[in-house]
Amino acid sequence: MCTAYTPDVYVVHRNRGGVKARVYFVRMPTSARDTRSAILRAADEIGAEHGWRSATMREIAKRAGCSPMAAYRHFPSRDALLGELAEQHFARLAERLGRASARARPGGATAAVARAYVGFALEQPAAYALLYDASPEQPGPAEPLQGGMAIGTEVAAAITRDTGRECTALADEVLVLWAGVHGLLTLSAGPQLPLARRELLRLTDQMVSGAI
Repeated sequence: MCTAYTPDVYVVHRNRGGVKARVYFVRMPTSARDTRSAILRAADEIGAEHGWRSATMREIAKRAGCSPMAAYRHFPSRDALLGELAEQHFARLAERLGRASARARPGGATAAVARAYVGFALEQPAAYALLYDASPEQPGPAEPLQGGMAIGTEVAAAITRDTGRECTALADEVLVLWAGVHGLLTLSAGPQLPLARRELLRLTDQMVSGAI
C-alpha cells in the first residue's frame, strides 16, 4: 500500500476556448515504490469504473499522476501490470475464503468458502473478471497463477476439515467445485441465465453437497 503522498493535485483540462473540459484529482507519488502502488491502484479504479478495456497504460499513468514512460519503467507491458494486479486480488480472495472457513460451523467449512467466493464475485465484479482475464507474461509453458493455487488450497483445506479426507489444491473435488461455481457465476452474469444472489447461493450449496 502507498504510505506517503504529496497533497492531491487539482487538474483541469481546457479546450481552446478556455472552457473546462474535464476535472479530476490525482495523487502525486513521492517515491518509486509509491509510484508502483499508485499505478496499480489507478488501474484497479479504471477497471472498476469503466471496464478493463479502458485501462490503457496512458489512462492508468494519467490517473496515477505519472508519465506513460514512468509506468513502463515499473511494468514492461499492460499484461504484466494487470497480471500483478490479478495476483493481488487472488490474494485478497484467498484471505476472504480463509476467514470464512475459520468462522464456519463444524461440517460447514466448504459451503462457507464457496459462498464467500460467490460473494466476492458479486461484490467486486471487475476484480473477479480480472482474475480470469489477465494474461501475465510468463517464460516457458503456462503455469497456474500463484494466487489461483491459493484459492485451490483454501478450498482443499475446507474439504479436508469437513470430511477428514486429505485433499490438495488440484484434487478432483476441488477442481469440480471450483469450475462449477465459476461456471454458474459466468452464466448468471449474462442475459441467458440471470440469477439473484439468493438463487446463486442455493445452487452453490447444492454443488458443495454434490462435490463432497
